[in-house]
Amino acid sequence: MFYLKQFFKVVFSNPVSGISFCVLTISLTIFIGHNDLFLGKILNVYRPSHPDPYFFALITSNDDVSEVARKLARLPGIKDVKVEDPKKIQKEAKELIHNMGVDVPEYLLESEYKGMKVILNKEVNERSMALIKEYIVRLIGVGQVTLSNVKVDDQALDAKYVQLYHFFESYGVVSLSLVLLIPWFVLLLFFRRNVRKTAFLIEHYQRKNNVGIKIAGLGIITIVSLSNVASLLVGVPSLKALFFIVIIFSIGVMIHLKKWFWKY
Repeated sequence: MFYLKQFFKVVFSNPVSGISFCVLTISLTIFIGHNDLFLGKILNVYRPSHPDPYFFALITSNDDVSEVARKLARLPGIKDVKVEDPKKIQKEAKELIHNMGVDVPEYLLESEYKGMKVILNKEVNERSMALIKEYIVRLIGVGQVTLSNVKVDDQALDAKYVQLYHFFESYGVVSLSLVLLIPWFVLLLFFRRNVRKTAFLIEHYQRKNNVGIKIAGLGIITIVSLSNVASLLVGVPSLKALFFIVIIFSIGVMIHLKKWFWKY
């Protein structure tokens, strides 16, 4: 208990570097022990998705769009139906008329449209899409609704996200470990300097030996052990991960294996 008490004295005598060192030690222990879990969560964020197809329905009738949307949402093959903002629908209407190559008077282009974004399941084939569109025309009325072509949102396949996904898939564990390991090692050097001062005083006045490694060793082992116990709430660390934890923190302890002499 004496050396553990000295460890926390060193930590709180320099709270910024000392507490940061302890926090990084805990973070590094938990991350290495459960790197597959953390990497999996990151990959899910950047995983390239195959977006759902969709089309817009532009409505000029006085039908309640929300009620129509609720009816369509119950159809098989439709994933979701969203009532769109009027400004977005107005833009879509102009784009649709332009693509049709029809010469339309300006006042019609400025007409107010109501509309929906109909999102389809990925598995829906062209025949099913055609049937869904036919149902919408019958439901709202011929001449009262205009349907756009089926589209796919290209943003979901952004090349930047694809590159990030492949990077984390190949180098995720190594890169994230370095992000934690480099500042941890820098803080270890600061911590080592503070341990050296305490070790010198104890060895000089209390005639104890190898005080530095005992303070650092017992303190780091305690934090790592408690971190591993707490991480059991997430899952059991792999033996390979535990091996790397032992190697990294053994180096952190062994760096204190020296008899310190005070330099005036």
